Amino acid sequence: MIIDIHVHPPQFAPSQEHFFAAWQRMWNAGQKAGIGKQVLLAWGSADCNEHTRDLVTQFSNQIIGFVRGWFADPESPATIEKYVVE
Repeated sequence: MIIDIHVHPPQFAPSQEHFFAAWQRMWNAGQKAGIGKQVLLAWGSADCNEHTRDLVTQFSNQIIGFVRGWFADPESPATIEKYVVE
C-alpha cells in the first residue's frame, strides 16, 4: 500500500462541507495514483482540528490525522492532548 505522508486540506475552508469536499477531491486523485492512505495535516482555520478529527472518525481506514498546534500558542499542548485523548 502507498501512503501519502503529507496532505493538507484547504487552509481556510469556509465550512465543514467545503473541507470534506476538498479532501474527497484529494482522496480521489490519490486513489488514481495508487495511494491507499493519507496522512492529513490540519492547518489554517480554527476549525481545522475539528474537521480533521471528523474525517478521521469517518474514514479511519484511509486517513491518519495530525492536529494543528503552534509553538507560540500557550494553549497548543492542551489542544493537542485533547485530540489525542479523544
